[in-house]
Amino acid sequence: MKKTSKIFLIIGIVLLCVGLIIFLTTSAFVGFNYVDLNLSSVDYEYQSKTIDLPNTKDLTIDSKNATIEIKNSLDDKIHIEYHTADRYELEIESRDNTIYIDKFTAKNVSNWFSFSWFSFNNHDYDKEKIVIAIPKDYADNLTINLEGGTADVDSRSSFNLEDFTLNSTNAFNSDIQNITTKGDIHLNFENSSNTDILNLISTGTTNIKATNSHNVDVEYIKAGQDSVLDFGNATNLDIGQIDINANLTITADNSYNADLLNIVAAKNCTITTGNSHNFKSDYLEIGGDLTLSSKQSYNMKLSNTQVGGSYEVDLADASNFEIFNLTVGNNLNVLIENGYNNSFEHVTVKNTLKMEINNNSNFDFEDISADSLATSILSGMGDFELVQANHIDITIDDSAKFDFKIIGSESTYNITADVYDCLSSKYPRQNYNATNALSLKIKATDSIFDVEFI
Repeated sequence: MKKTSKIFLIIGIVLLCVGLIIFLTTSAFVGFNYVDLNLSSVDYEYQSKTIDLPNTKDLTIDSKNATIEIKNSLDDKIHIEYHTADRYELEIESRDNTIYIDKFTAKNVSNWFSFSWFSFNNHDYDKEKIVIAIPKDYADNLTINLEGGTADVDSRSSFNLEDFTLNSTNAFNSDIQNITTKGDIHLNFENSSNTDILNLISTGTTNIKATNSHNVDVEYIKAGQDSVLDFGNATNLDIGQIDINANLTITADNSYNADLLNIVAAKNCTITTGNSHNFKSDYLEIGGDLTLSSKQSYNMKLSNTQVGGSYEVDLADASNFEIFNLTVGNNLNVLIENGYNNSFEHVTVKNTLKMEINNNSNFDFEDISADSLATSILSGMGDFELVQANHIDITIDDSAKFDFKIIGSESTYNITADVYDCLSSKYPRQNYNATNALSLKIKATDSIFDVEFI
């Protein structure tokens, strides 16, 4: 071995020893007991409690740092089953209409290396679960307050309640399902991860809030009144099979990776996706009006959308935005600012389609049908292909390149052109005296454009 290599080897061994000494000294100073660091199995002791239903119309479960499972009981009592162990302490008590649960590290275990941090013991997590069995016939209000830990509703159980409320902070791996209410459902998740919400039916309102959360799955939700789905600052969202017999509001500000599938709203729907990345929706059916607003969004695609009323699209700093296969029963208004690679394909509008495009490049509109089309383009570059409309109004200003292909015969349109300082081979020109009421108006300034009839 070379002399230089031996020197580096010696230095490395010395540094490793020094680091180990510092680690052992520091951990001992903060109170870490190395006796706690063992690989033995945890000794569990089974416990159970039986309590009566509260005389009031409300039942509340307050849980801290525990994993709780809610299921149906076979009688008219509330049964609580759990296990105790020397690694943690568990406090369970019932007062008035509330069940209190608190799980924390045992006093004889180092707080620094608690069981929830570096646990080398052979845990049985099923035994650390607290099972709360509530009578199946309980039909009043149920509230769950969860701070840390997990809340699950057993997949083989179901509940028919008056109102259901869940408030969760810093929770993980929660599974809420099979809840039916005569009144409202309110689910509030904050800073939570791996949340599954499945099969909720409400005659009233269903509001689901999962802000600052990760891995949220919401499926098969029905509600009879106005409902709100709020997923601000959330990542990895799967929202599907939503049926709201009223107005629906969906918020996904600052979200990342959001998928919406089969969303139905009988009345109006508002979708807000400011500063979002990778937002997709497929099969939206809106009975009334639809409003979509987005700021600084990237990679958005809305496919197979039906709107009974009007549709408002407001995009600022949107890139790679795509609408595919859209039918609108009234008017479609589109505003796109400061974007690129945006496209609309297979769009049918019963009445007026109004488009305002500012500072956009590489936009593409193909297979567009409307009674009236009004297009205003400022500093853009793109194509309109396979456009079919009775009345077309085109305004172009300071555009690099613009192509417009209209389905129909040129001789059937009354054409009015107001064109100056433009590179165009066909305009300005005189008006045609067409036999029908079709009209085409062109106003262009400092642009390169072409209009073609096909």
